[in-house]
Amino acid sequence: MTIRYNQEIPTARFCGFLKLLFRWKGSIYKLVYFELAVFCVCHTILSLCYHLAMGNAQKRLFEMVATNCDKFSDNIPISFVLGFYVQRVISRFWEQFQTIPWPNRMAIYVSTYLQTNDESGRLMRRTIMRYLCLAFVLTMSSISPPIKKRFPTLTHMTEAGFLLPNEQNALENISTASNKYFVPLIWATSVVARARKEGKIKSDLAVQRLVAEINDFRGNCGGLFSFDWVSIPLVYTQVVTLAVYIFSLTALLGRYQFDVRNGSDASTEKHFPFFTLLQFLFYMGWLKVAESLLCPFGEDDDDFDINLLVDRYLHESYMVVDEMFNKLPDLLKDQHWDQVDFEIPYTEAAAIHKKQIFLGSATGMEVPTEKQAFIPREVSLQELKSGSSLKVLSIHSIKPIKPSKKLRPKKAAAGGEEINTSKDDLESIGSSGIIKVYDVPSAPNESTVTKPKVEGAAPGTASDVADEGVPVKSSSSLMAIIQDELKDLRAKK
Repeated sequence: MTIRYNQEIPTARFCGFLKLLFRWKGSIYKLVYFELAVFCVCHTILSLCYHLAMGNAQKRLFEMVATNCDKFSDNIPISFVLGFYVQRVISRFWEQFQTIPWPNRMAIYVSTYLQTNDESGRLMRRTIMRYLCLAFVLTMSSISPPIKKRFPTLTHMTEAGFLLPNEQNALENISTASNKYFVPLIWATSVVARARKEGKIKSDLAVQRLVAEINDFRGNCGGLFSFDWVSIPLVYTQVVTLAVYIFSLTALLGRYQFDVRNGSDASTEKHFPFFTLLQFLFYMGWLKVAESLLCPFGEDDDDFDINLLVDRYLHESYMVVDEMFNKLPDLLKDQHWDQVDFEIPYTEAAAIHKKQIFLGSATGMEVPTEKQAFIPREVSLQELKSGSSLKVLSIHSIKPIKPSKKLRPKKAAAGGEEINTSKDDLESIGSSGIIKVYDVPSAPNESTVTKPKVEGAAPGTASDVADEGVPVKSSSSLMAIIQDELKDLRAKK
């Protein structure tokens, strides 16, 4: 069960899959050899009858039927119908595997939260895990023929160690028409509640975590039961089966070497029907793949090995909660205790796999220094597209302007608009540490405006920069931007 071949193709190489074509167990040949043999025998019999037992009139009738069947076989959408069906079956196959419950996480929780070294605590830990394994066996015995053959009755489960005699009696005395796989999980929650009541579990949070894990285990068991309960609709399976077998019948009746008449060969396929057999092999093999994977809990070569899981679950559960309980190696300093930057060694065989640490595809990208300035929010996208440039002057060292200094507004020269400033405006601009200077495309009536000067300010401050006469090309749009910025500053104050 579950044919494994990954060890034969760990690395892609020339004709790597060809070696898999010579395996028999789990192969396509094992699935379709009987149908392929029947097809070849029937084709040979009809061909011999045509050439040896039929008269001219019968041959013409047979040729007419064969020609029509050959044309009809091309009109069957078998690739579409069969491909979609197999894809859905394979998806369902993998979903069922992912639904299989695993008790390992619950065993770790039980070993962590039920920390008592006495015999009662050991008994509780082992009993909880045995109940989970019992629930899994009860579920699989109702949907998997191999497990049902191994454990046909509760007595067999008792002899195998999943049940005790008193528990078997209690399970048999429960009168219900439903599947009883959930009963051991109820018993497990009762053991958890009893452990909390006796103080063997220290907190209610631990109880909540254990009960939640038991519920997850129950949900997975119920999911497997639901997969067995609700299958792919029968009508879809019938449609796909009819399409494959009708195609096979038309290919059987329509692919022959006909007699030559009037110098022309009416044969659709000469001598041996090689390509017809290939078509039959592919389509019938496709259908057999779906048939094999539709119920992965059976006895096919690629079905899940549930018996192996049954053996593994109980052994690992007891090992975690009993044999490994509170058995920890001595805590010692590791080999890299005093090292921060160290390298994990490679063997000579693995040295070719050593690579540099990946830091991201944009790590080596360089942004020009002149393009690293942030764009103020006041500049619109239209102004940027029209060619306006932006300069940002960083003056984080500027000290805030003292309120006691007198500030006077400056007027624009040559008829320019007046920039109304106040003490609070300049104090806010000085505190922000950023002076924005805009270069706007030249306008017909532009003029040079001298920035406002703050009297008494220290050298290197905003007033000092203004005294240097930094030219600002003025326009109506620029004045509007400056006025809006000053209004925002006043509103914030």
